[in-house]
Amino acid sequence: MSDSKSTYSEASKYYVNVTVPQNDIDQGRYVRSKDREKKWNQDWLKNKVNVNEVVDRFVPKGDPKRSFHSEGGVKFDFEGTRYKIKCDKVAGYLRIFDKRV
Repeated sequence: MSDSKSTYSEASKYYVNVTVPQNDIDQGRYVRSKDREKKWNQDWLKNKVNVNEVVDRFVPKGDPKRSFHSEGGVKFDFEGTRYKIKCDKVAGYLRIFDKRV
């Protein structure tokens, strides 16, 4: 199993501790992300996932387009040929997108 969670966690820590305090735009993004977390957190807690398992399943090591990057703002992406996993760097939720749809 890959350690995608560490990659994501480091990007999240840097964003919250370094980027947000230095940038008004990111401060607004941070506040909106925390608002979404407050609104949806009860539902999210019922559906916990393991980031490593999700990435290994949808963007496996052998995927020729596998990449990890910060999209800017509050998102961190794991992207492969078919799927993109968008993780929120503040609230910790993720979404999986099928790029063929």
